[in-house]
Amino acid sequence: MSWVTEELCAPISAVSAEHDGCASGLICSTAVSASIDTGRPRVVLQLRKDNLTHDLALASGVFTLHLLRRDQQELFRFLALGTGPPYEQTLASAECRIAATLDAGAATVVVADVLREKRLHGVPFTLADVVWDDALRRA
Repeated sequence: MSWVTEELCAPISAVSAEHDGCASGLICSTAVSASIDTGRPRVVLQLRKDNLTHDLALASGVFTLHLLRRDQQELFRFLALGTGPPYEQTLASAECRIAATLDAGAATVVVADVLREKRLHGVPFTLADVVWDDALRRA
């Protein structure tokens, strides 16, 4: 691994989306603030194309970005290995509307405007909090 993959990491985030009665979620490999104007919060993130959440978010044009709590290892594992929406409240969430996309091969880069957000008290889940096992290493 290089410093780029080891040190340029943000807290662990998840994305959930629903469309036509179907809901799904995934762990997002990249999600960062893309706001120049603090009055117009915006995020940029990557969605894996091989996950149902990708298709639901693009079809609906909206998604929810979640910041996991430090104690949510099991939720992280569920979202990293399966497909389903988060099953418990997360540390923070932001409802977002897709403003632009860019095809990036195995993923789609998404720029989105934040419509509503909420944040609870707590500490974010980070890469340092992950308890790795063989299944997670292969994901």
